Amino acid sequence: MHISDTKFWQKWVLPTSEFHQKIMDKDWLRPQNGRAYILITVFAVIMAVVANYSVRQHQLSVWQENPGYFYLGDMPLFSTTDASYYLAQARALEQGESNASYHAKRQYPNIANRTQADQPENLRDVPLLSVIVSWLSPSADRADILNAAHAMLPITAAITALAIIFALGITGYWLEASVAAVGGGLSAAYLVRSSAGRIDTDQLNLGFFYLLMGLIILAARSKNLRVAVVLTALGALVGQLFLWWYSEKSEFLIAALIALLWVDIVAHLNWRRTAFLGVVFLLLSGMSFQISGGAYVVDVLSYDALIFPNTFETITELRVVPLNQILTSATGSAFLGVFCLIGLGLWAIRHPVLAIAYGPLAAFGLLNFIIGNRAIFYSAPILWFGGAWFATTIARAAYSVSPFSDRFPKQISYLTVTTIISVAFGALAWFSSPTNYVPRPSFPTQMMAAFQSLEDRVDAKGGVVVSWWDYGYASILLNELPVLHDPGSQTLPTTHLIARALLETDQRETAAMLRYLTRDGRAGLSRDGASKAALYDAVRERSELPTKDIYLVLTEQMGQWMGSISKLGNWDIDAGRPTRLRGNPNGSVVGYQDLNCSNLSSGSFIECNGNQFDLKMGTINGNPGLGGVAIIRDGKLDGATRFNNRQNRFLQLHYTGNKGRAFLIHDSLYDSSFNQLFHRGQSYEGGFKLIYDHYPHARIYKLDGQSR
Repeated sequence: MHISDTKFWQKWVLPTSEFHQKIMDKDWLRPQNGRAYILITVFAVIMAVVANYSVRQHQLSVWQENPGYFYLGDMPLFSTTDASYYLAQARALEQGESNASYHAKRQYPNIANRTQADQPENLRDVPLLSVIVSWLSPSADRADILNAAHAMLPITAAITALAIIFALGITGYWLEASVAAVGGGLSAAYLVRSSAGRIDTDQLNLGFFYLLMGLIILAARSKNLRVAVVLTALGALVGQLFLWWYSEKSEFLIAALIALLWVDIVAHLNWRRTAFLGVVFLLLSGMSFQISGGAYVVDVLSYDALIFPNTFETITELRVVPLNQILTSATGSAFLGVFCLIGLGLWAIRHPVLAIAYGPLAAFGLLNFIIGNRAIFYSAPILWFGGAWFATTIARAAYSVSPFSDRFPKQISYLTVTTIISVAFGALAWFSSPTNYVPRPSFPTQMMAAFQSLEDRVDAKGGVVVSWWDYGYASILLNELPVLHDPGSQTLPTTHLIARALLETDQRETAAMLRYLTRDGRAGLSRDGASKAALYDAVRERSELPTKDIYLVLTEQMGQWMGSISKLGNWDIDAGRPTRLRGNPNGSVVGYQDLNCSNLSSGSFIECNGNQFDLKMGTINGNPGLGGVAIIRDGKLDGATRFNNRQNRFLQLHYTGNKGRAFLIHDSLYDSSFNQLFHRGQSYEGGFKLIYDHYPHARIYKLDGQSR
C-alpha cells in the first residue's frame, strides 16, 4: 500500500498540508529564481568565499610580520594545544616512521608497553589532517610542516563557506545562504576555531557537516531514483572522509541518516525507496551508532577503587555559557541573535519538513548545555541564514503592500529588494564579526624554546618529559621524547597525580611520584590502587627502583594555570571530593594573585590594590594579614620571614632585573614543590638538577632515574 492511501494520511496529513500551503501561498514568500538571480548569486558566493579566505590570510600575514612573537626560529607556532598532535604525525609520516612509534611516546609508559604488532599499520590510522599536511610539506623539517599546515587555513575557510552556501542554498534561498557563509564563517564562535595557527579538525568540521547534510537532503528531494542513489553514495563518501577527519564521530552521520529518511519519506511516500537509500548510506559511509563524549557529562572519573576529578571541568571551552552568550558568540550581539532566531523559527514554519531535517544544525548550539560552548559554531551559519531570510522576507512583504508594488513587474521588484537587503545584511554580518581578530600562540616562544632545547640536551639513553598536560603534544613535536600525559589523555589519573606532585611540600614525595608514574604507569595504579594510602605506600616503597631519567619542565604559564592545577591536585581520591585547605576561602583552589603595587622598592611598607602592607610586621592596613613574606631575585630566594600570627597568606615579591611584581598566595602554594623549584630555585641534594634556566619564563630540572 502506498503511504498516501492510508487513512492516517488522508484524514490528518493531507488536510494539514493543504491548509499550510494555502496559508503560505504568498508571492513574497516564494524563493527567487531566474537568470538574473543566478548571476547575482554567483557574485554573492564569490564575495562570501573571498571574505572568509581574506580574513585568515590577513591573520597569517600579521604572524609573518611579527616573527619574534609568533615564530620559534623559522617555524611558525600554533594557537591550539592539539595542533602538535597532527603536526607530529605528519612529520612522522613524512619521515617514513610508523604511526605506532609516535603513539608510543604518548601517555608513557601505558602505550609504550604495547608492541607494534598490536597496532598494524594503516594509513587510515593516521589522522586525515596529518596525511594532507604531509602531502603538502616539501620535507620533514618542522618549519616546512608548520608552514604547510598554516597555508591550509585560508583554503579550508573558503571550502567551508562553499559548503555552507550549498547546504542552505538548496532550499532555494541562495543569497541568504551566502550571507550565512559570511556571518557563520566569520562569527566569533567559528573564527577563533579556524584562525591562524588553529591547526585542528575544527577548521573543516563545519564544512564537512554542512556539505554532508546538503548532499543527503538533495538526494532525498530528488525525484529520479538513480540521481538520489548517486547523491546518497556521494554523501556517504563525504561521511567516510568526515569520520577519518574527525576521529570517528558517528553522531554527525546519524543526524544525516535521520535527515535522509525523514525528507525522503515525506517527499516520495515510498517506504522501499527510503529504506533502500538508507541502506546505501549505511553500507557506504562506514558509520556506527556509538555516541562519543561520555567524559563531558560526568563530574568525577572512577579508576578501580579510586575516584579522580574530571579534568574537563578546568577547560574554558567546555564551560556552559548562558543563552545570550551563545547568541552573541554566533551573531555578534544578543539582539541580533534573537532576530536571527525568530527568523529561523518563522522559516521553519514556512518549510517544516526541511526545518526538521536541518534541525541538527541548529540543535548543536544547544549542546552547550551538555558539553560546553565548543559546539556553538555549528549553529552560527543557520542562525545567520534565518536572520537573512527574515530580513528579505520582511522587505518583500513591506514592498508588496507599498504604493510602488504595481509600478514594476513583481519578479524584478522582489529580486531587487532581495538583493539590496541581502547585501545590507551581508555587510551587517561582516561588521558584526571580529574580522580584525588575530590569535596569539597557545604557548609563548620562550616556553617552546625550553621544550625544543631537550632535543640536544638528552643523551642517547633518552628520558621522559614531565610537565602539565597542555604541553604534551608540543613537547613530542619539538624533542620527540615520551611524555606522561597530553591533551588527549588529561582525564587519566596521571593528571591528578602530577598535579599532586607539583603541590607536595616535600620534593622527595614529588620525585617518588614522578618516578612511580614513569616506571609503573597505569599498571601500577591498577595493582596498588586499593586506596589512597595503599597507593602512596607503594609510591614510597618503590621510589628507589630504577626508571628512565625524568625532565621536569616548569613554566611561567603553569603559574597562571595554578588554579586548575590545584583544583585537580587538592582532591581526596578516596572520597571523590575536593580537599579544603585551612584558611582558604576558595576551598581547594589556590593561585598567584597578582597585586598592583606602586612602590615595590620603597622599603618595609608597600601599597598594593589600595592596601598598605607592612613587610616587617606582616600586617595589612595595620591588621594581621600575612603569614609570611618572601623575596625572590632572578629566580632565587633572597630572604623570607614567617610571622607567628596563624595567617595563611604569603606575600611573594619577585624582582627580575629592574622589574618587580608582588603575588599573594596561600602558604600551601608557597611551600609547594612547584614554587620551590620554579620561583625559589631550591631543590634537595641528590634530587632535581637544574639543567635549563630561562627564568622567569621556563626552567627544566633533571631527575635521575636511579635515586641516591
